[in-house]
Amino acid sequence: MNPSNPTVSATQLHAFRSHSLFQTVRKYALLLLLFSVGLHSAGAQQKPGTELQVKKAISPIKLDGELDEPAWKNTGVADSFFQNYPNDSLPATNKSEAYLTFDDRFLYFAFKCYTKKPITQHMRRDFGGALVLHDVIYLTLGGFGDKANANWFGVSYPGVQYDGAIFNGGDSENSYSDFWDAKWFTKTKKFDGYWISESAIPFKSFRYSNNIPLEINFLRGDASTNERSHWVHVPVQYMVGSQAFMGKMITDAPLPAPGKNVVLIPYSTFSSSREQGNASAYDFKGGFDAKIGIATAMNLDLTINPDFSHVEVDQQIVNLTRFEFNFPERRQFFLENSDLFGQLGLPMARPFFTRRIGLAADSTGLLRKVPILYGARFSGKPGKSWRVGLMNLHTQAQASLGLPDQNYTMAVVQYRVLSRSYLSGFYINKQNIGIHEEDSTSFLHPDLIFTTVDSDSRLINRFNSVAGAEFNLLTTSNKWSGKIFYHHSMNSFRQTQRSSFGAMTEFNTRDWGFRVIQQSTQKNFRAQTGFVPGLDIYPGLHNSTIRARRSFYPSNRKMVKAEPYVEANMNLLPGGALTDHSALGGGQLFFLNQSSVKAEARNWFQKLPANFNPISPKGDSTLLKGEQFRWNDFELQYLSDPRKKLSYTLGYATGGFYNGKRASYFGEIVFRTPPFATLSAIFNYSTISLDEVYGKADFVLLSPKIDITFTPNLFFTTLVQYNNRFDNVNINARFQWRFKPLSDLFIVYTEDYFPHGLSSKQRALVLKATYWLNL
Repeated sequence: MNPSNPTVSATQLHAFRSHSLFQTVRKYALLLLLFSVGLHSAGAQQKPGTELQVKKAISPIKLDGELDEPAWKNTGVADSFFQNYPNDSLPATNKSEAYLTFDDRFLYFAFKCYTKKPITQHMRRDFGGALVLHDVIYLTLGGFGDKANANWFGVSYPGVQYDGAIFNGGDSENSYSDFWDAKWFTKTKKFDGYWISESAIPFKSFRYSNNIPLEINFLRGDASTNERSHWVHVPVQYMVGSQAFMGKMITDAPLPAPGKNVVLIPYSTFSSSREQGNASAYDFKGGFDAKIGIATAMNLDLTINPDFSHVEVDQQIVNLTRFEFNFPERRQFFLENSDLFGQLGLPMARPFFTRRIGLAADSTGLLRKVPILYGARFSGKPGKSWRVGLMNLHTQAQASLGLPDQNYTMAVVQYRVLSRSYLSGFYINKQNIGIHEEDSTSFLHPDLIFTTVDSDSRLINRFNSVAGAEFNLLTTSNKWSGKIFYHHSMNSFRQTQRSSFGAMTEFNTRDWGFRVIQQSTQKNFRAQTGFVPGLDIYPGLHNSTIRARRSFYPSNRKMVKAEPYVEANMNLLPGGALTDHSALGGGQLFFLNQSSVKAEARNWFQKLPANFNPISPKGDSTLLKGEQFRWNDFELQYLSDPRKKLSYTLGYATGGFYNGKRASYFGEIVFRTPPFATLSAIFNYSTISLDEVYGKADFVLLSPKIDITFTPNLFFTTLVQYNNRFDNVNINARFQWRFKPLSDLFIVYTEDYFPHGLSSKQRALVLKATYWLNL
């Protein structure tokens, strides 16, 4: 090309264009190569079964939050963390490194977490909202290679510990319990641009087999970026502790043989109490718990004269349904191994419900404590595919409640099949000691008397037993789960129609989810140690439920997920007559800042199988058996960013309600001054207006709470609950000092008042000390 001649020939122009195209292609190819290299440097997603080479410590390790010992430099490193949430196709924004090593006494794990400023909200052990409110790391540890049961060990930035148990594959919220406790040790330290957590877990603090590799995964919750990320990748539709997504710890030397673990936890309490119109009463008592590790994977738990006075009180609710509400269990003895004993059946037909033991309603409906004299639980894995549990407890007679001495026995056996599924069989018995069928004059608690909603017969139970078998499905891919069950009850008198049976199947992927449930409960099925609220309403029941959801992940910087869903329910009486059906449709939007909004519209039909007062105890507004009602309602709810100092949940529901209308305003307001104090208030105001003949009522529930963590070992909590439905104000104040690991001093004050004038109904002050002693 002659620069003095501006004319360009066609050949020259074609060559120029070809050269330009080549340059463009080369440029984008180079960019693609650099992007690929960048992804490679960030690491590819680790698949289930990925091995981490872990070497035995070649030097002593001092827990100081500094990874300067040769042992850390000599062992394998797990990095390449990928997000589980909000975008499970991307690497974690902030880099994480996880380390494992061991010696003859401890399994050590450490994290190096890069971030500009770690976030924490409070310093309480087993901290709530762990993956939402804090910068936190976890080691998930499966000791038997069954991809079903595991433990987690978590640490938040200040060095606060969080541990618990995972069961049934970790595939639902009911598969996790943070009431499992172990003694282990942690130190954390902050540096410029990152923080380090260094921990030591005694091998005797968890159960494992040293003949197979430990199953492991590492998880980081990064509150600054609102991300959850794992070493072995867990897709967004699954729970963060899902056992289907675990790696393997491969060691250069055998782990030590599991040692004997014997723990004794004695306690003593002093209490002062007074009821209205009575003199003050004083009491001193003591008892103990014991935890004994037997062989490799068996445990014996004992409790003698247990005391639960330090346990948090129930959060009251406004229950406008016909059904008993399933309050959660909070007593630690019952929470450990709760999957073995408490997950049988389906939520509306559980044959075993631990709150039936040691608690009973009085004539006003308030729960009263029934002393437990002793309890024993034997559980664990006697073989690779077997898991067993046996529990026995005995309660003391309470004449004022109409209760004799009672003995409770529960036995269950599980056998693993098809990789992660299992078969199970169980037997439950409640023995009412010293009563007889012909005793028609003694005052007896209603739970001891057999009745049905369609009969006036009154039969006295000397015992109640339930036996059953189940098959629980859980596929290796985690897409399919389900169960089939058959339960049969027995009493001290002969009857027919005493069974409960059903099936559930669930399909779950990133984009779609389906659940189908079919269950039947016959009219004379009784599980006195269970939770079957439908039989308080119906003379037997056939239920069908179907639910579907669709998840969308928009390419939007602010929105993480949009999830519409539909659900339909139908209840039939034993003869096939329709008694209830409902249909609902709704959707939920999840945002990157952790806020969300939910809207739901519902259609209801009910044909009452028994008389019902929807505004009880506010007046006699009884709707009669056989009456039919149809109505629609709508609910809207918004959850703000829970990481903010001021956060809130606000909800509004409105629409029909039987033959009238209902409106409800509910929510929670939370104010935090991290990491020391949290002030919150739960509220619910519901107004119901029925036809003029039936009247109207307003229900108010207000629950302010103060939670102060002075140090990681010193806590103070006060909860006040006002509930005008039962004309009661309750205050529960609790001071806790953890003076040694898992050893505590509690001071608990509780009082019930009449709302008008705040005159006292009853009050109690309890001083309790516990001590964790490793023998």
